[in-house]
Amino acid sequence: MVDQSTRLGLPGLQVRLNDTRPGMVPVASTVTDLYGNAVFKLSQQQVSNLSKDNAMLAMDVLTPAGKSVHAGGQTVIPTLNHADTLMAALPSSTDLAPHINSAKAVNTQQEGRLTALAAKPDALPTYYQQVQADLQQQLTQMQAIVASTKS
Repeated sequence: MVDQSTRLGLPGLQVRLNDTRPGMVPVASTVTDLYGNAVFKLSQQQVSNLSKDNAMLAMDVLTPAGKSVHAGGQTVIPTLNHADTLMAALPSSTDLAPHINSAKAVNTQQEGRLTALAAKPDALPTYYQQVQADLQQQLTQMQAIVASTKS
């Protein structure tokens, strides 16, 4: 689940997978992770039943308070040992504001980490030169001590 305007994943939304034929019977439910991903894990029996019955599946997205922010979106019938990806771009709304704010905070944190990580290769030669200078100084001191004990 992503915000339509920022394209950031929306955490903390409930996502339901429903069989639409007998009146929206829930098949599975999960909550989006920090990056807006919703992963459904279906049992072999569930997959077999859905396949055998030619189920029609749809997805619903709800806030933690249970308010629907997206409904519909036909999905494929799941098969064993197979993963599919569906993306729902949700328009910004007051109901989604806390999720958008969380997504922006996560994005800011990740950008900070990437910036810090990108700076490390630039700092590595300086660090290496400093360590090399320190070791050279220690070697010179040790050589001076050895020379003074010989004389």
